[in-house]
This record gives sequence, C-alpha cells and structure tokens, in this order.
Amino acid sequence: MSPAISTDLLSRQFRKVEAVRDLTFKVPKGSLYALLGPNGAGKTTTIHMLMKLLEPSSGRAAVLGVDTRRLGRRSFQRLAMCPKTRSFPVG
Repeated sequence: MSPAISTDLLSRQFRKVEAVRDLTFKVPKGSLYALLGPNGAGKTTTIHMLMKLLEPSSGRAAVLGVDTRRLGRRSFQRLAMCPKTRSFPVG
C-alpha cells in the first residue's frame, strides 16, 4: 500500500532563500501527522508544493499515490486544504 503522502529530497528555493531543503518523509494512510516549526521553517511552502500550488525546485512528492506534478481534477476531489485565514465567509 502506498503512503498517503511521500516526499523525496523535496526542495524549494525563492531566489537566494532556501525555504525547503531535501525534505524526505512518508505519511502512512490512516495516520495523523503535523508539520511543526517556527515561522519561516517551510511548513506552508511544503503544503503548497503538496497541493500543486507551488512547483518544487527539485525533488519529488506524491499525494494518495499520485505524483504532485500530475495532480488533476480527480485527485483534488479526494483532497482538501484549509488555508490560514482570519475569518470565514458566512452564508
């Protein structure tokens, strides 16, 4: 069984700033994990790469067995993300 999330040497650089460097981990299906760290540690950048909102500078990632570069409409029907926000729309 493939993991729910996997990364292999995932990296993202913004000009001279290295936001994520060589991140490798696996999250088994049915488990609960958290990304913890101080501001600027790369948590949001990692999530954005997993959701195909940012392209990695190098490395690979897969969500539900699908390479994030190939995530499409069918994949996103099985995924959800709750972005950081100060308020939620009502009605």
